Amino acid sequence: MTLMKVINNILTGNKPSKTSVPFIKFDFKKVLLIFFIVFLITNTGIIAKAAKSTNQKQLIIDNIKEASNGNTVEYNYNKANSSLSAKISSKNLSKGYYTTIFYNKLNNDFLNYKMINFNIDNESKNELRINFMINKPNGTNLSLQNNKSVLLKEENSLLTEKVLTSYGSIAIPKGFRGLVYIPFDSLGKSIENKKDKKIIISDASTWWGISITSSENEEKIFNLSNFTLSNSNTELTKISNLNFNLEGDNQVQIPIVGESISQFKANPYDSYNHILTNKITYKIDSPIKGISVTDDGILKIEAGVKPQKIQIDAIDSSDSFYISKEIQLYNSWTLNSKDINGVKRSIPQISEVSKLPSNLYSFFLSTKVLNFIRICFIILILICTYIFILSNKKRNNE
Repeated sequence: MTLMKVINNILTGNKPSKTSVPFIKFDFKKVLLIFFIVFLITNTGIIAKAAKSTNQKQLIIDNIKEASNGNTVEYNYNKANSSLSAKISSKNLSKGYYTTIFYNKLNNDFLNYKMINFNIDNESKNELRINFMINKPNGTNLSLQNNKSVLLKEENSLLTEKVLTSYGSIAIPKGFRGLVYIPFDSLGKSIENKKDKKIIISDASTWWGISITSSENEEKIFNLSNFTLSNSNTELTKISNLNFNLEGDNQVQIPIVGESISQFKANPYDSYNHILTNKITYKIDSPIKGISVTDDGILKIEAGVKPQKIQIDAIDSSDSFYISKEIQLYNSWTLNSKDINGVKRSIPQISEVSKLPSNLYSFFLSTKVLNFIRICFIILILICTYIFILSNKKRNNE
């Protein structure tokens, strides 16, 4: 009997003949049970997927406003893709610092979220210093506080950089294009109004925004887009909570001869201050001739390197994130220092040492000649000693 006839018998309930393929018993209860289990699994998957999607929320920029204390500001925003492009200029302004704020006046729910992230493209000729702010319904302004963690992930990079805020902002490098992750744990009140130990993000805000700070005669050009709230990315939250600092000198002296060394060390600690046994690797952010760093974090600077700022990266290989430290290389004060007679105080370079005038000096200072002179001197001492002993002996006999 063909396979089609067997299937037909199952559907019609006819029993096959004895000479046919053995009858396959059809248990409707088992089939219904299996179907019910598959339905539950499939339905659970759908529910889980829907729950996961609620862990992220897109922020819509549809009521953008701008405020500045002197800058010339040009901007436009696209509601369709929730993006903002801006050009800020402080040219011809007096010496000082100027701030521009772009803020969205629509109420937003931040209560159930741990982090906000957005894309940024810094087209400026130098770094871009920004801050993220939330205004609570009670009038309290929250913003990034100093020495708090922010994560940067450059486009097409597998590594996430952990940076610390300073001077009330974070520095977005020149030419940076990628994602900025701001944990809400890094937000706090202004210093003069800081009273409570822990800031609670309210369930709504009267406005939220981004501030840009610049000094006089600067031009900032940048694009912001894809503002997203998140509470599901536990890996990034874990990285932001790590106490991970690169310890070492902020300034290293360039040697006049030879090389100088400086030790750097980075260890990640968790929230319980337990050191994590992750492997840390070190590298110079932009390789420079005469500058190197070992696997143990020892920075080596060779003579002849020019004074400059360099950056050392400490990379946590297990979690694919890193921190950086900027170091200023400087010349020794003795390099151009002279005493009252005009003699340099610094160690002379090999090229500055005068060479001997002829080969005669080289001959007398060779190892063979020096050894011959030493032997002759020893023999002379022995002869003198022998003569002295004989003269004393003769004097005693007389």
